Amino acid sequence: MIRFLLFIIIIGGSIAAFLLYINPHYKNVRQLRQEALSYTAALENAKKLREARDELQARYNAIPGDQIEAVETILPDNVDNIRLIIQLNSIALKTGMSSLREVDYSTDTPASASSARATNDRLAGDFQIKFSTTGSYKNFLNFLSTLEANLRLVDVNKISFDVVEDPTKGTFDYNKYTVTLKTYWLKN
Repeated sequence: MIRFLLFIIIIGGSIAAFLLYINPHYKNVRQLRQEALSYTAALENAKKLREARDELQARYNAIPGDQIEAVETILPDNVDNIRLIIQLNSIALKTGMSSLREVDYSTDTPASASSARATNDRLAGDFQIKFSTTGSYKNFLNFLSTLEANLRLVDVNKISFDVVEDPTKGTFDYNKYTVTLKTYWLKN
């Protein structure tokens, strides 16, 4: 009988030890293993991302510098309104037009601002500029042609003109052109 009682005490003690000590630690070990698996998966993802980043960096470094400059000219990463105005003025002077006057500009026009509120994930902003210049019709066509061939992406939205007197000749073959155009820039 003592053996039977000792057997029951040992079995009861084993069950109590399992329930009070072993089972909680076993659950903790199982949870730690799951965490370790998730960390291992995160490390694998980080490794894949690092490899993809390195591959993209190598491809970017393989692009010649003049091509990168051309892309940055087409779609700059900021508005840079002063440089644009200087560039437009330079084109005007090269094509026989006068310097730009009555320059007015705004970023994200009202129509695009409302669409920007509708979709906050826009990658590019727009910049509208309005200016006037004077010159002959032929020179103005050259100005537009040069502007079209320029790398900077622009959309001419509106052109209006007034006939004015040429101060050097006293004739009315001199025109004042008012141009509204839109250009774009890449949002960061």
